[in-house]
Amino acid sequence: MSVTSPSAPWLLLVFSLPAKSASQRVEIWRKLQRYGMLALRSSGYVLPNSPINQERMEWLATAIRTYKGQASVVQAQGFDDLPAEQLKRLFLEARSRAPLREDLADA
Repeated sequence: MSVTSPSAPWLLLVFSLPAKSASQRVEIWRKLQRYGMLALRSSGYVLPNSPINQERMEWLATAIRTYKGQASVVQAQGFDDLPAEQLKRLFLEARSRAPLREDLADA
């Protein structure tokens, strides 16, 4: 059930996995990196809101739940202690790949 709202420019994936699932944790971590998700402190991972990013996060949330973890995908308008321009700059600094830059242009 994906609903992408242009009024919510960001997607946030919040999750936890059982500590004993080391190989599954590594698998999820690699996908987070591959998709260019930006770690938001220790609370979750952020991507610009787009249909492809929504699909990626929902897929990861499903995989996490399959591994007996908990996961939620949240559409966020913003973060009170992280202005939008600073968040965009963090993405550009951390991820220099072209597909992400296109996503940010629309955020």
